[in-house]
Amino acid sequence: MSWRILADDLKSLYLGKSLPAKGSSYRQWVDAVKTYSQEHSAEASYWEEQLRDVPTYQVEEGITSSVMQMQLDKDLTKSLLQESSRAYHTEINDLLLTALAYALRELNGESVQVITLEGHGRESIDSSIDHSRTVGWFTSMFPARLELGGSIKESIQSVKEGLRAIPNKGIGFGAFAVSENYPFGYESLVPICFNYLGQVGGHRSEDWSLSSGGSGANVSAGSGDHYIVNINGIVMEGKLHFSIV
Repeated sequence: MSWRILADDLKSLYLGKSLPAKGSSYRQWVDAVKTYSQEHSAEASYWEEQLRDVPTYQVEEGITSSVMQMQLDKDLTKSLLQESSRAYHTEINDLLLTALAYALRELNGESVQVITLEGHGRESIDSSIDHSRTVGWFTSMFPARLELGGSIKESIQSVKEGLRAIPNKGIGFGAFAVSENYPFGYESLVPICFNYLGQVGGHRSEDWSLSSGGSGANVSAGSGDHYIVNINGIVMEGKLHFSIV
């Protein structure tokens, strides 16, 4: 989200245009999040349920970390984004996460998987906040249960319904996780993380375009987390790209 805002602003300045008015500050957003757990206290039981009976996820001895890149061609990406949703009125995440649940089942044999979802975090929890153009790390991290059914149809519908039931798109988990009043915290998050970043690259013009070329490492080699698998998806130049670390 911040990259889109920065790209828009840079393009405007590059073309000699003025920038829009300032919105809410990051500090105002932080203040709003601090009161979330108090105003939505009943939500805590939902997160406890999401973390119930989490399957075991572990790396076999001798396996070293690596990075895998993959992509779909433009035709398949277009079909996935524009046509596949018609059957069950799904969103792209419904289908991608159903596929992930099937892949994980091949590894552990479980029909119920629990993963960590990463979202952009800019949810509407306070009507006085306008963070649509605020630069900053709003990212939300939260657990999500993916329950497979007896058929692909049932699985898609089950995953879709489970994702729709997540309150406020997961923004509340972190508000509860930092408190000592609840039996879960950030350390409870499952070590398999998934993040679909959406579509980028719509800033092309005769004078300006975003490059999809490599820019080197954007995270320090000394930086780490407890995830054993990190999956990031993004659509650039009409193709769905996945990075699996």
